[in-house]
Amino acid sequence: NDKGALVPDSESRKAANGFAGSIILTPDEDWRKKWDTPADVTPKFSEAGTVKRGKKLSLLIFFANPKLDAAGTGHVSCDVAFIKPDGSTSFEQKGMTCFNGRLDGKTHHVYLSTSVVEFVGDPGDPEGTWRVAVKVRDMKRGTELSLLTAFTLRGK
Repeated sequence: NDKGALVPDSESRKAANGFAGSIILTPDEDWRKKWDTPADVTPKFSEAGTVKRGKKLSLLIFFANPKLDAAGTGHVSCDVAFIKPDGSTSFEQKGMTCFNGRLDGKTHHVYLSTSVVEFVGDPGDPEGTWRVAVKVRDMKRGTELSLLTAFTLRGK
């Protein structure tokens, strides 16, 4: 949490082997402005609950404490899937680079993935509960975290 204490794992936030990851699906159009603040400011994002078709959601993937090699570089990859209410997949991308290189700060700080996935419910998309499944991998540590969040899509 923002006081440096450990928080319990949940479907959307987990830690293992010293590596941590979390996801937020936000309707905030100004999420980047909220994120781009000094390190001592903890950004607050709205989380998607019920969303109307045509409204944009941004999937923010966060990680902390990736293992660094001797050169001080880390590598985090992600798999993302948006799953329709019937269980079929609407969007899926595997092996997406979420971070690769040197960190600008301490490893235990929370970092935002370099990849942000956006979703807009199209007219043909089914109403109901959609799930978003994300696997965040610390490639140098060999640790994978399976994260899940959900939202409800409604008509206009």
